[in-house]
Amino acid sequence: MSETVFGSAIVLHRRRLDDNSDVLLLLSPKWGRVNAVCSGLQKSGSALRGKVEPFTEFEGLFVKGSGSMWRLTQAKALRMRLELCSDYNCICWGSYLLELFSRAVEGEDLPSPASGLDYRLFYRILNEALDALICFPQKGVAVSVWVLLKVLKILGIEPALTGCCRCEEKTAAGFSHEAGGTVCRSCFGSYEDSYPLTLPALELLRYFSVSPLKKALASKHTAAAYAAAERLLWRHLSEYWNLHLKSRALLKIGERSIASFGN
Repeated sequence: MSETVFGSAIVLHRRRLDDNSDVLLLLSPKWGRVNAVCSGLQKSGSALRGKVEPFTEFEGLFVKGSGSMWRLTQAKALRMRLELCSDYNCICWGSYLLELFSRAVEGEDLPSPASGLDYRLFYRILNEALDALICFPQKGVAVSVWVLLKVLKILGIEPALTGCCRCEEKTAAGFSHEAGGTVCRSCFGSYEDSYPLTLPALELLRYFSVSPLKKALASKHTAAAYAAAERLLWRHLSEYWNLHLKSRALLKIGERSIASFGN
């Protein structure tokens, strides 16, 4: 028996189903991760064309059947975000964020039960991050630092950054994923996975963990601090959750043009 529901969503991925239809992978604040079929999308007269591209936020009318695949019948675009498709850095960082959030709401391999997650938090964070990439296209790594801190917090594995996780010494000299955060010089050797953490990177992490995104992006830090902080958070997430994203490989590519990206 089918049921008609209405709600907003962000398009995470779109793939061809047949000559006239596509399948959308969506993030919804109500339902989490949703797969929806768009019938007739390839037809020139389709009312859905242009409204369900990746990065787009829309309000839609869905038909829920007995299976896991929904059907999208109507859509009204709220934010198209065409700017993300005109800048190579935005495409790369945006694609990474979409894949990250598509995996973060799956629930099968997450560090905490998916049923306990508030999808509205994921939805708000992703919307903020995508809008920030448009305003600050060269600050993708900074956006990633902020997003990873938020995602780790939602999953219950946010790293401790205020002092040593073992002895509560206020001065931190390194970081250990086993310890779950920063460690002092005396405890540094107690963990095999501990490695040095520079003060600029630590200060960046502490500031970003308590700041709204716009305020965080307005702050100034060195490129080395951004790189170290982003690498630390990604490694911390991977330690708890065996996660591999294909889109992160794009972030290492700096010479390709936007035209070649589509080939």
